Amino acid sequence: MHESSGYFGLIVGNLTYIVVGISWLLTNIMWLRIVAVIGLCLEITYMSQQPGGPVWTTMGWDTVFITINLVQLAILVRDRLSLKLTKEERVYLAPVLERLDKAQIARMLRTGGWKTLEPGTMITREGDPVADLTLICAGRAEVKVHDAILAHVGPGVFIGEIAFTTGRPATASVMVTETVRILALDQAKLRQLCKQDQQIASAIYALIGGGLADKMHASNERMQPSPAGAGEATGPG
Repeated sequence: MHESSGYFGLIVGNLTYIVVGISWLLTNIMWLRIVAVIGLCLEITYMSQQPGGPVWTTMGWDTVFITINLVQLAILVRDRLSLKLTKEERVYLAPVLERLDKAQIARMLRTGGWKTLEPGTMITREGDPVADLTLICAGRAEVKVHDAILAHVGPGVFIGEIAFTTGRPATASVMVTETVRILALDQAKLRQLCKQDQQIASAIYALIGGGLADKMHASNERMQPSPAGAGEATGPG
């Protein structure tokens, strides 16, 4: 009986560390917590089968960590269930949806909201502080620097990305020329969220980086002689 109990403990002990090792390989926070709970439950079982009797201290701390993970899992499930996007909004957020899970997207969206702006509305003013990181999802806007029209921008363009990454005032004025649908994310709240969730930060900065690269490419093209005049840009900072 004692020998079979020893074999059982050995199997559970090894299985515990295998599960813990698997959890270290996971990047999805929900699955990481689920696997962590499984590993901790196995460790409690293992510690309860020790020859000298149950190791209550370890089992107690495992119970605390299980409780913490279960609470965080409940929050993640709540966030996932709270995410309700229209078909149109899913199209707008396609680049983000590819990088983040539903819970992360829900938390990101809580830093701002959807807005519809009419022609003549200023999104940013050159030299003024920028409150939001704005994604144009539909419609068009005009970009001016020193009162000179630099470009016209449309869906998929970020407004305020340089201000978001540097904390500096707007480098251009952006005015709506055709009714736009935007996603405006509060910069202060979004920065705080990025500090808390590196996966969200990576997704946001990757999208901003891609937009800035397109912006530089468009700027270089505008410097070349062209009968077409002003071209498209990916947006001002």
